[in-house]
Amino acid sequence: MAFPPQQVQDMQEILSKGLGPEFLSRRPGPGGHYTYIEGWMAIDLANQIFGFDGWSSEIRSLTVDYLDEVGDQKYNVSVTAQVRVTLKDGTHHEDVGSGSAENVRIKSAALEKARKEAVTDALKRALRLFGRALGNCIYDQGYIKAMAYRGTPKIKANEEVLHRHKQFQTLPEHPITTTTTTTAATTAATNTTKTTTNAPTKIALSINIPHQLTTKISAASVITPPTKTSHSDCHSPLNEDSFNYEYDEDFLAGVDELEAADRLDPELPSITSPALSPSQYAPQHFYQYHKP
Repeated sequence: MAFPPQQVQDMQEILSKGLGPEFLSRRPGPGGHYTYIEGWMAIDLANQIFGFDGWSSEIRSLTVDYLDEVGDQKYNVSVTAQVRVTLKDGTHHEDVGSGSAENVRIKSAALEKARKEAVTDALKRALRLFGRALGNCIYDQGYIKAMAYRGTPKIKANEEVLHRHKQFQTLPEHPITTTTTTTAATTAATNTTKTTTNAPTKIALSINIPHQLTTKISAASVITPPTKTSHSDCHSPLNEDSFNYEYDEDFLAGVDELEAADRLDPELPSITSPALSPSQYAPQHFYQYHKP
């Protein structure tokens, strides 16, 4: 299968360019620093230029040059590999690479390391034959000297370039729509439904106390019910300044005493007992908003 003419032209343009310093790696070597391309980077560049389904690689041969056992059961290994890279239009290049392992105690681990290095080295050398952008530029000493003055910038990994598990994916933001009911000042029996977007919802939390347990609470610890409010005050919008939380410390202390007594006396009904019906709760002890 041939590449489209426009894609061939785009690939030729990219392959004729040298790599930016962000694609290069450096390590100490004989006579100074050695500039190279890591194996994963070469594969990533090939996928970007040819497409993930536009090329393939094949190991043509894999030969163990030597496997020597040195003192104290350690092994030295050298392996040579020959790899061919083929594009989907039939164009191909192949080259050889080598890998080694020294002073490794486990023979299988030494062979594994040397074989992987040899295949990766051969793959990179075969890819570079397609153009400068796939690694052939690093054999240009003038290019290497120019890149040495530019440093090695790091490619930042942000959320846009990360493939995340669905548990950690950022969900798209959607507007929050809430529905509230208000009563007009002139008509108390008519309710108007008003829809607001991104409006915070205020929730009143309550503490329900069974009626038969209220006898153990002193009269001084009972919360006074809120006074009735006229209709002229009901239609005003709620905000954090118009309401606040109020509670009686003695009342809450009495609740703690009841819970402690419940754990000691098995015959005393539990606060959370499912046998109690809603009609047995004392509404005057609700923990709610009170207008200041």
